[in-house]
Amino acid sequence: MKKLVGPIAVVSLVLFGCGQGGEEPADTTQTEEPGAQSSSVQSPNEIIAGIQENSAGEDERPSVSLDFSSGVQWEGSSYVAAPENGTITIAGYIEGGDALFLVQDGEVLEEIELNEAGEFEYSTEAPSEETVYHFVADNRLEVGQTDVNVDETDRAEEIVFRAE
Repeated sequence: MKKLVGPIAVVSLVLFGCGQGGEEPADTTQTEEPGAQSSSVQSPNEIIAGIQENSAGEDERPSVSLDFSSGVQWEGSSYVAAPENGTITIAGYIEGGDALFLVQDGEVLEEIELNEAGEFEYSTEAPSEETVYHFVADNRLEVGQTDVNVDETDRAEEIVFRAE
């Protein structure tokens, strides 16, 4: 719907501008000669319908929010999870989505369980060395998938799991 606001505003301004000035508009009707091409002028409804058709499709993915409530700190360009007593525990929630996955190097390692409110708590042993993972909210993924480009998912957050 957001994609429609700009074009609709432009169409409205153009139509509004055509009706200003208190003058009767000049007769701009044209008589078509046999074999001539028809006019390419579209009505506002045709323009809006065209915009809606062009904006529909695969690029209209849901807007997904992924937020953390505990277990991570923002450091520079990514989140960092530090272990406590040998365990990393991350809690948070997603909005606008219904699936959350742990992804490493393009491979979906596991699905993280969400409650009905979209909240999650993920716990794992601290790695032996610093490791980069992504929490990815995208219902098109499946555990075991190995070709995930996190830049093309609905929402992904990089998290560096610090070693114990």
